[in-house]
Amino acid sequence: REISVPNPPAGGLPAGWYQARLALNRGYGDQVNTQTINFVIVSPLIFGIIILVLVILLIVVVKRRRKIILALVMIITFTNLASAQVASSPNYRLQSDSLNFGGGLSTSLNYGLETSLGETATGGSTSTNYGLLVGYQQMLVSTLSITAPSDVSLSAITAAGVSSGSVAWTVITDNPAGYSLSIKAGSSPALTAGSESVSDYAPSGAVPDYGWSVGASASAFGFSSEGADTASRYLDNGTSCGVGASNASDQCWDGFSTTNRTIAQSSTSNTPSGVATTVKLKTEVGADKTQATASYTATLTVTATAR
Repeated sequence: REISVPNPPAGGLPAGWYQARLALNRGYGDQVNTQTINFVIVSPLIFGIIILVLVILLIVVVKRRRKIILALVMIITFTNLASAQVASSPNYRLQSDSLNFGGGLSTSLNYGLETSLGETATGGSTSTNYGLLVGYQQMLVSTLSITAPSDVSLSAITAAGVSSGSVAWTVITDNPAGYSLSIKAGSSPALTAGSESVSDYAPSGAVPDYGWSVGASASAFGFSSEGADTASRYLDNGTSCGVGASNASDQCWDGFSTTNRTIAQSSTSNTPSGVATTVKLKTEVGADKTQATASYTATLTVTATAR
């Protein structure tokens, strides 16, 4: 689809390095996909002047020393070879290049810092008709996306028993500092049917329970988190949660809250494949618990943010 800039300036955009960004809303869940492209506009007059100056310089140099001619040819040759350009492969996408004499990427558990040395005249400027970003750091735009899975239907509990299911979200980001994924319930308790409800699962301590456990006279609805980026709260050492580096399946059960609770996080980019986080859901009605017959629902909000 062709997209035009409204009210373009007379004579077109001025010469310079430009960045065009498209933010496309999927139409559900406020999910927005973004695409960025960089391009250069060169004034024909300026280009002609540069060529003319180079020709005059070459003529002057020819009349003087051959060594200078060789140096000039080498400068022009290596400048062409080092021109910045966008590159990609099945495993990565390089959005922009920069020729500098220093800088780099450094990270820790609490921050990510990217620097560059040797740039001049950087910054941003805007007008009614365009936005201009100048410089390597100015042009860096991180993207983040999250999938929107279908609703989950747990099987009916006809008598005292357990029902379970799962749902997964995949987060893709090129942010060097990674992302954080959190979950929260729309109500407390999370699982309700009118005035009836199932209690949120309550771990016995400050961290999730390694094994699921509901008393005979109680009912509960809870979850666990699984995936390569699972937050430390849901990791285990084989017997306890919140410690160790394992992520055993169907272990480390927690209760929902109306405030965000981090279930996955990463300190690096994961483009282009992304990483999936699976939330296991479980509800149980104890043998001595009288639970009203109804169709219970829970609204869960999962949010991905750049770190």
